[in-house]
Amino acid sequence: MQIVIDIPEDTHERITRPDRLFTDNDINKVCWAVYNGTVLPEDHGRLIDADKLWDAYHELDYDFYEALDVAPTILEATGVEE
Repeated sequence: MQIVIDIPEDTHERITRPDRLFTDNDINKVCWAVYNGTVLPEDHGRLIDADKLWDAYHELDYDFYEALDVAPTILEATGVEE
């Protein structure tokens, strides 16, 4: 299962430090973020930034397929054969 979560930047910095000096409040924030997270569908395609796709579409003279090829991938596809 893949979940997209939103946590405060300072919480992320504390829990990813090598010495792991985080607080109970940090744990609560992460648990709450998981609870409120967006579950991604199984076998989803690659996730891209739609705004960057739109910009590339205009920069590439409205060639959608070329714009799609250059759109930056945020998260790779899962379970999809190429």
